[in-house]
Amino acid sequence: MYKSQAWGRAVEGRSTVALVTGEPGIGKTRLVAEVAEEVVSGGGIVVAGRCDEHVRVPNRPFIDALRHQLEITPPDAARERLGPLAGELRRLVPEVAGVVDPANETTRADPATEPVHLLDAVAGWLAATATQAPTMLVIDDLHWATTATLPTIRHVVERTAGSRLLLVLTYRETEIDRSHPLAAMVSDLHRLSEVERIGLDGLDPTEVEEFLERAADAELDESGRALAAALHNQTAGNPLFIGEVLRHLIETGKIVREAGRWTSDLDVDEIGIPDGIRGVIGQRLSALSSNTESVLSTAAIVGHEFPVESLRALMGATIDQV
Repeated sequence: MYKSQAWGRAVEGRSTVALVTGEPGIGKTRLVAEVAEEVVSGGGIVVAGRCDEHVRVPNRPFIDALRHQLEITPPDAARERLGPLAGELRRLVPEVAGVVDPANETTRADPATEPVHLLDAVAGWLAATATQAPTMLVIDDLHWATTATLPTIRHVVERTAGSRLLLVLTYRETEIDRSHPLAAMVSDLHRLSEVERIGLDGLDPTEVEEFLERAADAELDESGRALAAALHNQTAGNPLFIGEVLRHLIETGKIVREAGRWTSDLDVDEIGIPDGIRGVIGQRLSALSSNTESVLSTAAIVGHEFPVESLRALMGATIDQV
């Protein structure tokens, strides 16, 4: 979707950033993977890394991406793509020592300046790679980035201006508020580079029907369209949730596929919520305050939409608390 714009600018030598946002399961990683396949088939280079909620390693996405590049690149080509400060990259990935040119070794810097040298080394590596071919660097789940990772991203964007580099950052906006460090960095990126934001929403009712038609490899009949409407109502069009619910209904025998069509006399109230979806929702609820959980629990009884004043009256709370 954004390949023709952000990627096109990168190919032209205009370093750019693409922000891919959306709730869990909405398709951020899948979209980026599809684009990455097109980039590789067109002769571009794709390297990727991710941030992790539980493994809080500084600069982990760059460690992953550098290891990824070493795995997919012959040693001679890898040496050319590591940049002028390749020796410094050993601090991120020890395997760099096996391909770095001894003449490209750096003298050990003053400890006070070592962090700056590492930042320059990372930016130099990506700039050098982008001189070989247009390059796409993907950093997934940026909302879990450590405080050391965000300055590295900013430095890369600043120092690779004019290179054939597309930096793709995926994150959940539901995890970000104004106090989150990522919010400030995103604002800063708009000043440093051309930034394109791709916000992903759930599938609409027609797209849910298409989802089911592709799954069954056949057009939907009346009962199939009713199932699609029920799925959209229950999942708000979230592709991950739709897939989980559909798998659950098949496994429990509540729907069957006959002659390539979904057939069911399922009542909407029988759909239920599979354990996989409960886990995702539970993780999101666990990050909320007890007051917010209380408000949501009451609101859930009222329905998807509700007047705030009615909710306040039900809870016996103040409007500010609600």
